[in-house]
Amino acid sequence: MNTLKTTPRRCLPARYLILIPHRDSLKSLEACRSRLFSSGFDGAHSFPACAPLARVSRPFTKEELKALAHKLREECARGTGDGKFRAASRLRRFNEDGGFSFWGLPLESLALPAFESEKIIHPMEGFFLCAGIAGSRERTPAIDILPISFRAAQAANLAIRPLGQAAPAPQSTPPGTPAKRHCRGAFPQDLFDGFSFEWKITDPVWLPAPGK
Repeated sequence: MNTLKTTPRRCLPARYLILIPHRDSLKSLEACRSRLFSSGFDGAHSFPACAPLARVSRPFTKEELKALAHKLREECARGTGDGKFRAASRLRRFNEDGGFSFWGLPLESLALPAFESEKIIHPMEGFFLCAGIAGSRERTPAIDILPISFRAAQAANLAIRPLGQAAPAPQSTPPGTPAKRHCRGAFPQDLFDGFSFEWKITDPVWLPAPGK
């Protein structure tokens, strides 16, 4: 099991299942994140460029991720007809119950497929490409970006926690994933309060090609 190292009485990471678009599809999202940050939104680079799907208690195994990848492809094919994931071009806020608030681009016609696992704490309220963590007093930014659509994507595990909670673990990221970056912000006293985080992405699995 790949996890971030922890020490007694230090903060345990929050864990998610995520969908990572191929890097060629992330140029518009990265441009959006850069515009957010330059406009004063400090959380624009505090979460990986991905779509968080569900909060989990433990990482999925490779076999579980393969099964999820197949189900995600089937769900996308049913929803869009051509096997493409499509994101809206206007940002909105997504609030996770007891967790982060995000700025994100809604993913059209995507739902978490029926997947029975005691590891799933809750699916995300809506599915979106994450442009950053939203501050509690921030208003929705009026930023439009070019449409994003993609077929190639990976399902993976994510562990994230406030930067400095324990000795950093080596980062394992799938090929093509942009290097992590952390925003300047006050050191958070709570897992979901602040903008400085470290994360680790593990066990990425490519979604099968449409029709397979």
